[in-house]
Amino acid sequence: MKLRNWGFTLIEMLGVFTILAIIMIISLPAITKNLKKNEVNKYEAFIKSAELAAETYIESHRESYPSLNNVGGSATVTLELLKRENLIDDIPKRPDGSTISTATTIRAYVNNDKIITYTYQE
Repeated sequence: MKLRNWGFTLIEMLGVFTILAIIMIISLPAITKNLKKNEVNKYEAFIKSAELAAETYIESHRESYPSLNNVGGSATVTLELLKRENLIDDIPKRPDGSTISTATTIRAYVNNDKIITYTYQE
């Protein structure tokens, strides 16, 4: 009766593991870079959504901000207020891992052409 060996040899297994290790070593910097870039993109998207939330809040409570009727007028809205009004969800961390204060403000400013711009201010 003839025996069949269906398994892999130790040399074949070591070769496969070596190839996998080389692939991981080569791809690890790219994966790390993409993870960091993702954190930056998430933070920038939060800033834009906070500015839009501030615009929504100010426009729906325009009577509370009479200074925005004049050129050069300004008003501020805090992240805490926007969160309380359910205009923003969770406040993410900065890309460096530090937390964002709920006292951070978004400033609305009336330009010379009477267009209101919203600026995130830390």
